[in-house]
Amino acid sequence: MIELIEILRREKENTNRIYLYCEADNWFAYEQSAYRLCQLSDNCLIQAVVSQKYAALLIRAGLCDEQVGEQTYGLLPFVRKFAIHKEEDCIEIILPGQGATLFSLWKENELKEKKNREIHTERS
Repeated sequence: MIELIEILRREKENTNRIYLYCEADNWFAYEQSAYRLCQLSDNCLIQAVVSQKYAALLIRAGLCDEQVGEQTYGLLPFVRKFAIHKEEDCIEIILPGQGATLFSLWKENELKEKKNREIHTERS
C-alpha cells in the first residue's frame, strides 16, 4: 500500500494524471486525480478524508473492485492516445495537462456538500 505522504506528494505536482490506489478491494483517486476521474466517470463515490497526521482534509473518489476492470477499460476511449501504467496497487493514467483552478473549485463544492455527511479518517 502506498503511504499517504506519497499520495500527497504526487497530487501536489499532478497536472495530467489519474492515480488510482487499491485499498481493501476498492480503488480510490485522491485530490486532483479524483477530480479528473469524476470528469470521466459518473460512477464515482466521492468522500472527504481527514488526515490528522498531516493536518489535511482530502477528497477522494472511489470505484469498487468489480468496477475497476470495467472502468479502466471504459476509460480507454478517453485516453486511447495516452499511457496507462498498472501495478499491483496503483493504476496511473496520463492525460493532457489541466489547470489546478477547476480542481480547487470542484473540491470546495464537493466538500461543502459532504460537510454534514460521513467523513473518513486518515488512511494508514
